[in-house]
Amino acid sequence: MKKKKENNIWVLRIRSILCNFKFWLAVAIGYFIFISSIYAIMSLVKHSHYDTFADLGIFNQGVWQLSRFKWPMSTFHLNKPFFGDHFDPILIVLVPFYWIYSSEKTLLFLQPFIILSAMIPLFLIGYRLTKSIFFSLSILLAYSFFIPLQYTIFYDFHDIIFLPPLFAWAYYFLITNRRKLVTLFLILLLLTKEEVGFFVATFGLYILIFHRKWRIYGFIWLVLGAVYSLIVMHFIIPAIGGNYVYFNYGKSGSTPTEVLFNFLKNPVYFISLFYDHPVKIETLKQTFWPFAYLPLFSPVGILLSLEQFVSRFLDYRNVVRWTIGYHYSAAMTIVVAIGTIWSVNFYTKFIPKYRKILIIIVSVIIITLTRIEQINRSAVLLVKRPQFWARDTWMDYIDKAIILIPDDVPVSAQNNLIPHLSTRKNVYSLNDMNKAEYILVDFHKGQSGYNFFSDKKWQQVEKEIKSGIADGKYKIIFHEKEVYLIKQT
Repeated sequence: MKKKKENNIWVLRIRSILCNFKFWLAVAIGYFIFISSIYAIMSLVKHSHYDTFADLGIFNQGVWQLSRFKWPMSTFHLNKPFFGDHFDPILIVLVPFYWIYSSEKTLLFLQPFIILSAMIPLFLIGYRLTKSIFFSLSILLAYSFFIPLQYTIFYDFHDIIFLPPLFAWAYYFLITNRRKLVTLFLILLLLTKEEVGFFVATFGLYILIFHRKWRIYGFIWLVLGAVYSLIVMHFIIPAIGGNYVYFNYGKSGSTPTEVLFNFLKNPVYFISLFYDHPVKIETLKQTFWPFAYLPLFSPVGILLSLEQFVSRFLDYRNVVRWTIGYHYSAAMTIVVAIGTIWSVNFYTKFIPKYRKILIIIVSVIIITLTRIEQINRSAVLLVKRPQFWARDTWMDYIDKAIILIPDDVPVSAQNNLIPHLSTRKNVYSLNDMNKAEYILVDFHKGQSGYNFFSDKKWQQVEKEIKSGIADGKYKIIFHEKEVYLIKQT
């Protein structure tokens, strides 16, 4: 009898732990640290294999200069002030990390922790609205393995990674009625990137329509967000010394104002933007099916999705924005997650008797879809494959060459080598070899033409390097196989 009583006590204790919110919050935080660490290690390995590109170098050079209290200039990207390209003062928060370790590797290590930190407010939002720990954990799993999120993490570094966690916290504080904290995180969102003002404005529209007690507040942010982006694009960036080149959509308009007027004149054309190309249709499918299309049934999901896809699908100059690749779907990672939570919370209320069962069923569906999504597409699952960790000999040769380059000399290099050399004042692309004292190139066969921006450029550079060596214009500092480190004579 005594033994049976002790067993019952243990059963009650275990049940108490499994129903304890704080315990599962700790589990969520532990999972966040674990999965972020996996992504960080993989990002650093990928970088060590010379599989990162100029975008990482751009941000590294800018943040490095900020860490040295210098006005940041980008010497190999449009040759203008760093903030004259994208206005993203949020990056200043990364400066203290450069005082600890000043390297492009710092950005790669921090990036997964930043974007995946949205998991904490996501868990809080999920539990707050559905009271289901299982559902909240399923959302974390889906978010952490979402293919667009993987593309974002494994494609260099970008400022937009701050948007998911900042917006998740803003939404959490909205549903918990903490206006001052919502304001704080919306302000931080504006500092993420110049175009994010339109995202904030759309969120303000959502608040205006669907949160009765917050309508004035929503209207303020609807106006403030849009005005902020327009001012930054048209006045602040030019005043810094740049020019905003990312909002030229041809016949749709060359400014946000023109786009708006053209939309009012011909709304049918703008609707057609969502289905006028197979890539766009595939992108919409790949964005929403892993979450069972549930975000499309929520106002927050549909409004913010429209804002994101209209801005991307209008762009016929930079059509890679139509895809889920690179970092272009970073904002959508959090939109679909929150949209899913909203839909599950709202629609299951109509069947209160079966609400808990329905939420469990949806959770299982999301987990299943997440597993299906990973088949033959997941990058993070490459961690299990030995070939991911393997290095080729040409990588070792480049390692040896980089060690021979002095820290402060001007250097020119190809696209995939620039990030490793960008913790300096002057680093140049191969278009500006004449500005550099040292030039580093790798001509090994089988590499992507993207490393040289085009195959024709590759051939031109190889011919120029080898003829320059023969003519005495360049002195060889290091040469092994197809790797050359040369110096201007």
